[in-house]
Amino acid sequence: MGDNRKAMYEGWRKNGAHSRQWEAICQDFLKQAFKVARGPVMPCPCLDCKNNTYKTRHVMEEHLCKFGFMPDYLVWHMHGEKAHPRISEPAQQNRDGMMMDMLNDLAMGVEFGPEENNEPPPDVQEFYRLLEAGGEKLHDHTENTVLDTVSRLMAIKSDHNISNRCFNDIAKLVSDVIPSDHKLPKNLYYAKKMMAGLGMKYEKIDVCPSNCMLFWREDDKLKTCRHCGKSRYIQVKNEEGENVDTTVAAKQLRYMPIIPRLKRLFLSMKIAKSMRWHKERRCGGQGEDVMAHPADGDAWKALDEFDPEFARDPRSVCLGLATDGFTPFSTSASPYSCWPVFIMPYNLPPEMVLKDEFVFLALVIPGPEHPGKNLNVFLRPLIEELKQLWKAVKACDSYAKKEFNLHVTYLWSVQDLLAYGNFAGWFVNGRLQCPICMDDSDAYRLKNGGKYTFFDCTQRELPPRHKLRQSTTAFRKGVKVSKLPSKRKTAKEIMAWHRCLKVDPSTKKFDGYGTLHNWTHISLLWELPYAEALMLPHNIDLMHQERNVAESIISMVFDVTEKSKDNIKARKDLALLCDRPNLEVRLNEKGKECRPRAEYCPKPEERKQIFEWLKALKFPDRYAANLKRAVNLKTGKLTGLKSHDYHIIMERLLPVMFRGYFKDDLWRLLAELSYFYRHICAKTVSMSLMEKFVRKIPVHVCKLEKVFPPGFMNVMQHLLIHLPWEALVGGPVQCRWMYPIERQLKKLRSTVRNKARVEGCIAEAFALKEMSHFTKKYFNKADAANQSKRVAVADVGPQSDLKIFKSQGTTSGPSTVHHLNESELNSFLLYMFSNMTEMNKYFEYVIS
Repeated sequence: MGDNRKAMYEGWRKNGAHSRQWEAICQDFLKQAFKVARGPVMPCPCLDCKNNTYKTRHVMEEHLCKFGFMPDYLVWHMHGEKAHPRISEPAQQNRDGMMMDMLNDLAMGVEFGPEENNEPPPDVQEFYRLLEAGGEKLHDHTENTVLDTVSRLMAIKSDHNISNRCFNDIAKLVSDVIPSDHKLPKNLYYAKKMMAGLGMKYEKIDVCPSNCMLFWREDDKLKTCRHCGKSRYIQVKNEEGENVDTTVAAKQLRYMPIIPRLKRLFLSMKIAKSMRWHKERRCGGQGEDVMAHPADGDAWKALDEFDPEFARDPRSVCLGLATDGFTPFSTSASPYSCWPVFIMPYNLPPEMVLKDEFVFLALVIPGPEHPGKNLNVFLRPLIEELKQLWKAVKACDSYAKKEFNLHVTYLWSVQDLLAYGNFAGWFVNGRLQCPICMDDSDAYRLKNGGKYTFFDCTQRELPPRHKLRQSTTAFRKGVKVSKLPSKRKTAKEIMAWHRCLKVDPSTKKFDGYGTLHNWTHISLLWELPYAEALMLPHNIDLMHQERNVAESIISMVFDVTEKSKDNIKARKDLALLCDRPNLEVRLNEKGKECRPRAEYCPKPEERKQIFEWLKALKFPDRYAANLKRAVNLKTGKLTGLKSHDYHIIMERLLPVMFRGYFKDDLWRLLAELSYFYRHICAKTVSMSLMEKFVRKIPVHVCKLEKVFPPGFMNVMQHLLIHLPWEALVGGPVQCRWMYPIERQLKKLRSTVRNKARVEGCIAEAFALKEMSHFTKKYFNKADAANQSKRVAVADVGPQSDLKIFKSQGTTSGPSTVHHLNESELNSFLLYMFSNMTEMNKYFEYVIS
């Protein structure tokens, strides 16, 4: 090979009169290099670049003609040839290969414009700077490149949430201890400038101080709001006492464009392959009745039927949207409400779909006020991009190694009930507070409690001849229900309703607001071209719904005064509405009003036994929080319970907690409710079981109404009847509840270091996290520190040959001596024999 390629150097002439052999070798080289290239650029092997910078084919050909090949490059190892690797160390060679993969993947996502006078577009210039850093050594005495080192430093900052000043101090320390001819950026500013080629950017859009409008696109040049007339900028007083505009925006929206983030999913071969999973997967013997992914639900299938072209390509993406407000300050500080908006691509398999790297922050809606119905204003950039994505954008598929048209659609939104109302445009308070029943709601206000209740409103969901419809004593006295079941409105019906709404000039609200409807505004969601095909535009958040039901039951059972819905006012309403004289308010010996003990309230000694059981309860590692910390034996209360604690109590502890203390009918009622939540929250959902729940859950809610007072049946308990249908249409709840979003909000809150610039801190930290996640796909050492294992590994192997003792480990903490009693010894032997595979043949022999 070397003899055949001598013309690479002998045939090159400075005057440009190269030999024909040199021209043939040059063309062979270019053909070979860009045959294996995964993008439009490759390292240039000319004498000037020496494989340290990346060029397009045309520019590389000009460089080779002008400067010739670099010395000793007879084997084209950087351009696909396998012989004679450049670096002997396997680890460094592996890192160089991963770096090449990353840079080539990025090159596929960069749109290279015509290079006139060597001035490519700004984004291409940033990419070229990244390529140079990928080929440049940190200093002469190491094989680590500048890109490798900076990416690892950025990963450290993101993973450990260190401050900018700490990063700068670390960079200065590293600069002081390495040779002086290093090329390491001196601080975070220059490091971000170098990594800008990754494309992890966001936009700042000025907002009216009253949230009336965005100064964006055609309104970008305005200086005052078109609606309220307020200045776009912060105003200060000059020496004469007049208000003068500064150049600092009064309020800014941080917007992370979703198109480049979705296109980037297809740059990694592994992720690009996973983005097809929802279409190309195999059921694994689970059967057609089992739903394990949102693609199994009718909501996804309805979009496929609406546009066959969208359904034909497995790379078409369905997005979920989630939002919620949080305060970055302590509860004692001034109120502040910041609203991040997340998007989640659902194409990925269940084990990947809601991981941190696949939950993208799209908007950071500024505080300090709650956005309310003006949420529409802030969502405008996102909706415009969704419209563009429905028409398709060009993207590169590294798995198929070709360009394709990327179609993206909105599938549904996930948020708690208050955010549900803001996003959907339906006010979730008052008589028409249910956003699903809408105007067909039978809720009414309690005379003494003062709140709206859905008590005795569930019988209408029962079959026409059901016996509970005819009961005049179990619910409201003397009332029989003949009304037909409510009907969920389709997207087409909602859009037709919107077209009929008219604004009242005097109140600036829609006519009939509060009596005929609760529409506060028309969501931008309905501007999407496929809006009429959305079967489930918004989800009931099962996390908050389950928590509220569990908290209501626990507070009534243990008589938590400040939270219980079974107080004196509730008992007075019970006397007015129901025929339950044994629960009505009475006067005690001192002449004060008191409540008779209900059958769902255990006696004091029974409550003490339940609390002692909870205090001694232990859970497997990572299964649940330590509930014993919430048990206060002195006050007889459960304090500090989180949503996941109520989740565990509702689905696992509720049937066991009250077994033997309640009557069988009441215990069975709570056990059935626990059974319902356990199945609707499962990772796989049975369609036949959900269809059964659609019929059975109204009956179960009616049974709850027969036991608990009218104040118990608020909107959260009423939403129980809508959950099975949403599970049937949407699939498993893991993609439709707020648990992953709440975890994201907790992480975002920890990134706010400058309390005066809340949204800026969040946007910068999230962009850095995206950068870290992207580079980690290619650099195994990008993790700043090896993750410590939760179980210590023993140096000495196990001494026993039994498989049950094969796992290695060491003791944790100081050693103690404990002598087993007979009961403990029997339990230990039973566990050991039940889990020993060596005992299976003996068990089979005994059974046979």
